[in-house]
Amino acid sequence: SHSHEIPGCPERIDAMPTTTTTTTSCDGITTTVTTTCAAAPTAEAPAQPTVEAPPPAPSAEDIAKQDALIAERDAFTKRLREISPANAKRPLVAYFNFRGLAWPIHAVLRYKKVTYDSIEMSMNHFYSSSNMMFFPPLGMDVVSDIQGAQNSPHLPRYVDSDVDMQQTDAILRYLGRKHELVATTPAEEIRMDQIQVICYDMVFHYSGMFQVLNKQLPARSEEAQAAMTANMKNKHFGKFLRLLQGFLDSNPTKSGYLVGGKVTISDFCAYNTLANWYKVWDPEQFATFPKLEAYIQRIAELPGVKEYIMNDAPATVWMPDQFGQILASDPKLISPEHCHHSKLVNLK
Repeated sequence: SHSHEIPGCPERIDAMPTTTTTTTSCDGITTTVTTTCAAAPTAEAPAQPTVEAPPPAPSAEDIAKQDALIAERDAFTKRLREISPANAKRPLVAYFNFRGLAWPIHAVLRYKKVTYDSIEMSMNHFYSSSNMMFFPPLGMDVVSDIQGAQNSPHLPRYVDSDVDMQQTDAILRYLGRKHELVATTPAEEIRMDQIQVICYDMVFHYSGMFQVLNKQLPARSEEAQAAMTANMKNKHFGKFLRLLQGFLDSNPTKSGYLVGGKVTISDFCAYNTLANWYKVWDPEQFATFPKLEAYIQRIAELPGVKEYIMNDAPATVWMPDQFGQILASDPKLISPEHCHHSKLVNLK
């Protein structure tokens, strides 16, 4: 039995395929031939252009949230526009609503019992509205309000009656000199300079915590992210902790602090890096460094610092809003539970 499609069949009115079967018999052998005429092609209707439906109008609730966000943003930027050394009745620290890089600045001021103002800005205020689908970014217009005289768009920003400045380490060194929390000998200055840079590298160097935390900076595959995380956990984490413990052990004064015989800005930087970043990220591995465990407890018990940690420090190390959800590859650093002081130090 054979089937053939005959492409040259004439068009039919109903445009349906037609099948004809012929059967012949010879010497007891039956042969059946089936012929099929294909249906005549039908004319296709021209494609209609796709018209995207407009997004739904924002609800009253969306509008109210946006209005509140704008009001908060305007109050924040108004304060930043107005403050200057000429009118600063007391110091001002401006940063985001997470611990990040500003924790040591607050700790220094609390330890020295300085009365100051603090402004905490959310990433929603800094980058965009709460609902980007309905509203344009509030965004980078805020940057112009935090630039200061040096035209450098950075937070944290510190202002008092003498200075208006950015950059965490520069602010800390200024406060350290002002409040006698810096090295007192050339040898101690070398130690302090190194520790300040090491603490920064432990978070922001290519082998530091920040590169692992941020899964979209730059965008990378899940495999690459997993490899980077494993490298941090198995190699760099312990390497950095051993480096800081080496400074602690080698301090000739045996004071229990990193530089000389007293607390310095390096201790506040080291606490922030060790407790707020490293211990939160991997508490089990951090526990294998008991000297550093004892060290962060010692810093946390300092007067003023203890009260700040327990009562006033931001709830998370990193972005607590949807930007943290988008960017953070590890939820612990944006979790108030994991970042709570009770998980880091035994304060009572």
